[in-house]
Amino acid sequence: RAVMVMPYGGTLTGARAFVDGFVQEYGASVAIFKDKRRKAVVYFANLKWAAIGDTVIAAKDAMKWLRNVANKVSKRELPVCWTAPSGFIVQQQYHDSEARRIKTKLGEKCYYLTIQEDKQDTINSRKQANGVSPNFVHSLDASAMTAAINNSTAVGINQFAMVHDSFATVAADTSKLAH
Repeated sequence: RAVMVMPYGGTLTGARAFVDGFVQEYGASVAIFKDKRRKAVVYFANLKWAAIGDTVIAAKDAMKWLRNVANKVSKRELPVCWTAPSGFIVQQQYHDSEARRIKTKLGEKCYYLTIQEDKQDTINSRKQANGVSPNFVHSLDASAMTAAINNSTAVGINQFAMVHDSFATVAADTSKLAH
């Protein structure tokens, strides 16, 4: 999972969580995990994250470039914009927010709600940088799905099952979809 989410903005912290989840599910019988699990998880996740960085070099470089652009653009209080291959214009604009606490009374009981409100005049550089890689990849996935649907309907396929970037159809149309 850590390899798959890396281009979407995955982090070392996320990789550690994936390794820890795997150990919890499958590693209960391994003796080292009984008293040194946390240390082993951190060690293995660090090795795994370094290997991902060494293997998926282009994705890592692209993420770094996108984050750098997002930082520079947001410092000018501008949104990050690009055109996806489908022609869809994407505009990413994460604003700073401030919390507003609202007190409400229902019957004899008081409830406190916290609402986050965007400050429309300031852009949050950190959120812009963290969001640009996954949003860029999602825009590419959406473009691929758009092309798959358009090309498929043009050859008579009209039944689809789609999840994220995976496409399927009924058995009779699978070879047409594959083509």
